[in-house]
Amino acid sequence: MAASIRTTTDETRELLVAAENLELGNVPFHLLILQDITERMRLENELRQAQKMEAVGRLAAGVAHDFNNILTVILGNTAMQLRNPHLDEKLTSSLQQVERAAERATALTRQLLAYSRKQIIQRRPLALNKVVEQTVAMLQRIIGEHIALDMQLAPDLPPIFADSSSVDQVIMNLALNARDAMPDGGKLTIATHQVEIDETAHVRNPEAQLGSHICLAMKDTGCGMDAATLGRIFEPFFTTKDPGQGTGMGLATVYGVLKQHGGWIEVDSAPSCGTTIRAFFPLCTDGLPEEPTEIQPRSAECAPNESITILVVEDEEMLREFVGDVLGALGY
Repeated sequence: MAASIRTTTDETRELLVAAENLELGNVPFHLLILQDITERMRLENELRQAQKMEAVGRLAAGVAHDFNNILTVILGNTAMQLRNPHLDEKLTSSLQQVERAAERATALTRQLLAYSRKQIIQRRPLALNKVVEQTVAMLQRIIGEHIALDMQLAPDLPPIFADSSSVDQVIMNLALNARDAMPDGGKLTIATHQVEIDETAHVRNPEAQLGSHICLAMKDTGCGMDAATLGRIFEPFFTTKDPGQGTGMGLATVYGVLKQHGGWIEVDSAPSCGTTIRAFFPLCTDGLPEEPTEIQPRSAECAPNESITILVVEDEEMLREFVGDVLGALGY
């Protein structure tokens, strides 16, 4: 049978208990065997969590792909209609509402793609400290004057290999999560440092990759989270906020971005004790791919005309028809 005990250091350990009645020399006695299975249970739980997140990621990728096609048609047709100078004011207002709603849905779709690691990124050498410093003014506006911002950036850090806009996403979403945990004010500490992940750290967290990494840590003095919440914070659409107060995609997006970059995320939290979230990025190494060649804008001499035929290949009928309509309107 299984049992839990609390040690003298106030640590909970999980035990597998086996008991048997024996007799030795006509003397009865009880044999009790205790096996500490705390580490095994932790690894099993982490494996189940990783498998669940992978399954949810595949589902999110499929949903995001389909929605992306649908929203492309909605936004494209709306934009084409809004270009009509003869629309009356009421119809124009209605189309603008459709456009705004579709743009919100598109933003949510991008978050799903980020979570499922399917968004298109352009990785290059980045100085993480510089990226953080460039966002300080915006971060202060986002978190509000009731929260103190403390920067602890380690000097002379090597560059990371990452997509700039994705790193911005990570910083902003972590800051927003910290802000929401401190409605009555508090302190947000943002720190960077280089860490070396060895076998011991890898065993403790199987998602951790061996070698040198740059850690971006955000520590708040907020309400903290219980174990049940910690087990679900990276699930898409999971939120502890009231309905309509958030999409529940912030930390899910951070999780997906880091996984797509070959990094990972760790969280330490407890009720009334605040939360520390650490995001790990791989270092920039030798043999980086060359920067993609910039596509030059087409010259006026290459303007489309009716003598050019373009073959549109797309398995989604609505999207295929929309692309054909757009090209036709442009003179192809």
